[in-house]
Order: sequence, then structure tokens, then C-alpha cells
Amino acid sequence: MLRQQLSTYHIRKKKPRLANIDRLFWVALKQVWAKWRDHLIIVKPETVIDWQRKRFKKHWTKISSRKKRPGRKRIKREIRDLIYQMAGENNWGADNKKQQSWMTFLKNHGDVISAMDFFIVPTIRFKILYVFFIIDHKRRVIRHFNVTSHPSALWVIQQLRDAFPFDHTPKYLIMDRDKIFSPQVKGFFERQLGVDPKVTSYRSPWQNGVAERFVLSARTDLLNHVIVINESHLRRLMTEYVEYYNQDRCHLSVGRDSPLGRAFQQKSFDSSKR
Repeated sequence: MLRQQLSTYHIRKKKPRLANIDRLFWVALKQVWAKWRDHLIIVKPETVIDWQRKRFKKHWTKISSRKKRPGRKRIKREIRDLIYQMAGENNWGADNKKQQSWMTFLKNHGDVISAMDFFIVPTIRFKILYVFFIIDHKRRVIRHFNVTSHPSALWVIQQLRDAFPFDHTPKYLIMDRDKIFSPQVKGFFERQLGVDPKVTSYRSPWQNGVAERFVLSARTDLLNHVIVINESHLRRLMTEYVEYYNQDRCHLSVGRDSPLGRAFQQKSFDSSKR
């Protein structure tokens, strides 16, 4: 009888207004009830997942509004003009020698370049988890990934040891200006791995575009459609996704093949059907 009455609401489009406590109830219930989709009438399953994203957006906005504006105070105009004048009179700054552009560097060395990066994933309780990964440029293979709630320089160094055993290292490794990629991490590249670290320019995510594209794929294919419970849950999801990404997901950059290569069946041609 209760379901019949709810069906009437659904048919007449006179849906009752849901409060935040109702939305939180369904977000939490989704994690513990496998058949939650079968009993939704008033809202769609996609709506429940969207509620969680909106909750995190409000939570993050509230936290961000408490922080002061980042960066140093702007230098006075008179001081800036004086610096420019001194630089001009003393020939300060880099010379005008033509240098290889970033795009030319990527094009010429794509087969010996890997990239690494972090991206964040919030849990149902808004705990921030960090996904670290290393991706090869040539075939877009995810060489290594891991999940943590407290990243550190030592943790990153251990991930590099796991990713590059037995001296199987790239010539260059691209990273952004994240503080966690400290001189200690860069020193490990050069001394222990023999890898030349390449740091992207300030606010230039396009220079690490291969890694950024993987983040977009992971969010579009997986993370935008689930609510992560905890670290072990995210690690399991990413393990399954990376396996799919490396073995089955097609990429235009590798001729519509998967990073590790897929076996495909050739269709036989029957001349009698011409």
C-alpha cells in the first residue's frame, strides 16, 4: 500500500520536497544496501550520487572561506619600477639564446618520458584521500599507483622504488610544483634512479597533459559515479579501473589500441555472399 501511494506521487509529478536529512539517509544507505536502486521511486539513482558531490562542494567552500587570501602582498609600483630599471642597466636576467620549447621536448623524447601526479578523492565523511600514479608517455601505461590519506616525501620515494625496480627507469620524469615533490624526492631521482626530473612551469597543467588526461578519465569513467567509503574501498576501485585502463580501454594516441595491447579477432571474408 505504501509503494502504491508513492507510485501515485511519482505518476502525478507531485513529488514531496526532501530535506537534507533525507538526502543524507539515502547517501548513507547506498553504502550498506545492495538493492537500494530497486526501491527508489521519488528520485533517480544518479540524483543520490549527485547529492554527495554537492555536499562535498558546500563543505569545501565553507573550509576555503575561512582561509586568508594566499600569496604575498603586492610590491609597490615604485619598487617594481626600480627593479626593472636596475635589471636593464645591469643586464640581469636570462639571455636571448633560443631554447627548445616544451612541446618539442615532449615530441622528441616521448618514448623515454614518464609522468607522476596526485589527485584527491573525498570520502562519504569528507576525508580527503590522495591517489598517486605514474604513467608512461609512449603507450599511456599506468606503471604504478597507490592511495594514502597522509602523503609525504618518504612515502613518494617508496612508491618510486616500487614503480622502478631493477633499473627499469625512464630518462625523464615529469612532475608539477607540488610541495611534496621536495628536493629530497628530486635528489632520489638523480642519485638513486639516474632519472632527470622535469618540473612544469607555474600554473601550466598542460605541460603534464598526459597525467592530467588520466585524471579526467578516472573521474569520468569511475569516480563521478560512486561514493567512496574509505581508503581500502578507493584502493579496490582504482585497482580494478587501472587493470581495465591498461588492458582494455582504447586510446587515440596509441592507434585506438589499449596501453598494453588488446587481442582482436579478424572477420573472415566469405566470397559467396558478394
